[in-house]
Amino acid sequence: MKEEDTTRPATIGDNTRGGNATLTSVMQTIAASGGIVGFNYANSSQLSNLHNSYSLIYSSETSSAVNSRGIYNSQASQANADGKYHLTSYDTSAVGWGKTASDSMWTTMTADFVAGEFVW
Repeated sequence: MKEEDTTRPATIGDNTRGGNATLTSVMQTIAASGGIVGFNYANSSQLSNLHNSYSLIYSSETSSAVNSRGIYNSQASQANADGKYHLTSYDTSAVGWGKTASDSMWTTMTADFVAGEFVW
């Protein structure tokens, strides 16, 4: 794990949350070598269960931000905030596989065992 970079721990982002035997083996190797295991789009109960298997975890992807920059209209529909099919920037929209950025941040803040998160 340290052949390329001895200054930082190895890491991984996993969409299956341990549902793939080969990937689980890779994650266990990374964790055993002092690395940090990351999970994509996991909810709070999944993160809690994963923490039982891995002492150091983070949320490698938590939400895919789909807001339109600079569009602030709280009265318009989410899908057409300005009549041009832009979304409001008020963090009310989410993709089907994720949560809003504020909801995912709340999950991270209330789970003391999660090191942090990345919003895409």
